[in-house]
Amino acid sequence: MIKNSYSDDNRYLAVITENGLWIKDEINDDINIINASKVNNNFLLNVSITRFNKDFNVIEILQSEKVDITSKKWKIFNPTILRGNSQSSLNEIVLESNFDLQKINSLFSNLSSLTIIDLITLRKSYMSLNYSVTDIDSHLLKIASYPIYLTLISIFSAIIMFNIGYQKNTFFKITLGILLSVIIYYINNFLNVLGTNGKIPLTLSIFLPLIILSIINFISIIKLNEK
Repeated sequence: MIKNSYSDDNRYLAVITENGLWIKDEINDDINIINASKVNNNFLLNVSITRFNKDFNVIEILQSEKVDITSKKWKIFNPTILRGNSQSSLNEIVLESNFDLQKINSLFSNLSSLTIIDLITLRKSYMSLNYSVTDIDSHLLKIASYPIYLTLISIFSAIIMFNIGYQKNTFFKITLGILLSVIIYYINNFLNVLGTNGKIPLTLSIFLPLIILSIINFISIIKLNEK
């Protein structure tokens, strides 16, 4: 098992393994076990859906090369339906689910609890599933840049304190510190959103704030030495 995510009420479970995406989905007193080998845009590919009743007796097995998961009413194209010893085919059927593409993406968006090794392993699994690795790449870059960020912020804070000195009261210092922290946070967040959405290169979105902060620190140190 590479990564999994449960719902708050445990009615469904999504898991990414070496064998693809697995979903346990409880809806309308039925339990659906779904396996897909890949995710391609709005579609699950090479899908097998085993449907059980609440007593875990098999109702039917659906197999399809392509399933549209844009909404929570999945469109299953050209499914093969196995019921007992009989087999049939249809052009299209609709299956209700607790999942859509947005929910699946959100379930696997929390990467903060994973180690670097876990992230690298998960990245390989995402690539084999044709799943977007942008969030993982962004998180790895943030981890790599974090020591640099802390160093630059420490230098920036020291420069501010040297410039303010003891001439301002504590309230002013706290207010200034909070204001600057908020500005830096929103700049980082804004650029990160641009990077994950593909508006600017991902590496640039992570390191541009550090470059700007480095330039500010360099200029401020020069001015401080001139005083």
